[in-house]
Amino acid sequence: MNDAFRGLPIDQMRSNLQEIIDRVRGTNPNVRVIICGMQLPNHAVDNYVSAFGQMYADLAAKNNATLVPYILAGVAGDPELTLPDHLHPNAAGQKILADNVWRALKSIAREVAEPRLIQALPSPQSSP
Repeated sequence: MNDAFRGLPIDQMRSNLQEIIDRVRGTNPNVRVIICGMQLPNHAVDNYVSAFGQMYADLAAKNNATLVPYILAGVAGDPELTLPDHLHPNAAGQKILADNVWRALKSIAREVAEPRLIQALPSPQSSP
């Protein structure tokens, strides 16, 4: 979001994020990627604002990644959940962000853990 506030072109942000994904996958091809989307405040809804929000969904689709559509869902704009700057979440807001991410992460955690749990179980033949 800071890149958007600095006016960085969407194509450059997309390219930077894709490079991060490519580097991570280059090191660990089996990594599961989660992309946490952001949205810009609708001060001036225009193509830039729309393209910024869409960029995350496009990257997730291109990279077969799990998408958290908007990490600040349930927090943004709520003065009880943000710091005095009205942008960054406070401690209570951080708990909601964690829940937003956990909804996407828990299915991945189960998929990754399940084969390991099955391998750790004794085989039926070894049961008394």
